[in-house]
Amino acid sequence: MGHRVKDVRRRIAARRRRRYSAGGERQLSKSAAGLYAGNDEENMIFEHDSKGGIHPLWNREVFFLKLLLSAVLVLVTAIAFKSPSAAFDSTRSTIKKAMGQEFQFAAVSEWYEDQFGKPLALLPAKVQESDK
Repeated sequence: MGHRVKDVRRRIAARRRRRYSAGGERQLSKSAAGLYAGNDEENMIFEHDSKGGIHPLWNREVFFLKLLLSAVLVLVTAIAFKSPSAAFDSTRSTIKKAMGQEFQFAAVSEWYEDQFGKPLALLPAKVQESDK
């Protein structure tokens, strides 16, 4: 993991050199200046976009498309169950079958640990103290 941290720091330093060498000292907006206050290692994730926009991993159009598609899926499901039409019988049976099956959390957790290692612990593990 130490190699990855060094790689991230090296890329951040290279990005900063490119930004500052292109136009001299760059002025930060008030919102971005707050992100750079303090230690640079703490702010590695919150790099300010050179265009003055939002974070590069955030895409407003994709978010709204996903939101719209999820709303359409919910509405189609509601229509299928509220409509007495025989045309929705296969849709209703498919939805009931999918929602009736239990999700295999243990199998997915085991696969995840095999692929990526132990997941990020949100709470510290309980440490058992030995008798002294």
